[in-house]
Amino acid sequence: MSELHSLYVRVHLSKRAYQKFMDSRCANANVFGDWMEWLGGIELVSGPMTPKRVAEYARRGGPDVSVGTFVAQWCAEPENAAASRYDEATETWQFCVLQFSENYGEFLEFLPSMRAACFFKDRPGDDFLVVYPFIWDTGHTVCFSIDSGHSRFLPDFAPAWHTEANTELGALMDDLGVMGSDFVDL
Repeated sequence: MSELHSLYVRVHLSKRAYQKFMDSRCANANVFGDWMEWLGGIELVSGPMTPKRVAEYARRGGPDVSVGTFVAQWCAEPENAAASRYDEATETWQFCVLQFSENYGEFLEFLPSMRAACFFKDRPGDDFLVVYPFIWDTGHTVCFSIDSGHSRFLPDFAPAWHTEANTELGALMDDLGVMGSDFVDL
């Protein structure tokens, strides 16, 4: 990967569960054991991603803040072009980051906290998180389901989820008044 990928997360949570999730501490990569299903075979400049390297990233831990603080920090930085919304009527949380990362180490640092929404999920819904090349259209896509009590790597990005993520990230881009290559000048 060489260009920043975008992040989209959608989870159905009651207002109480959403608040508990936001108040919880950020998770680290050790919470989930399926990283190699995604990272196995990926070649980095420094060599292949291995279970040992994943364990090293996990030892570093995630951000030492609450999920709510972590999300607010992403949203506060204009260059990230991020938005977090909780809709009380549909009991749905959405988090969009147009310029998330291109770095697998950062993915292993940041994605566990988003996947940890599974431990708070108390409403039905087909929920997920995806990191993909929305803006640049080059690079890898990674998708994880977020179900009540567990999150798992998915080898395929469902077309309906792709449409939803494109719609939400496109709307965020429109809200910010950003077009094409002008985006990086935020």
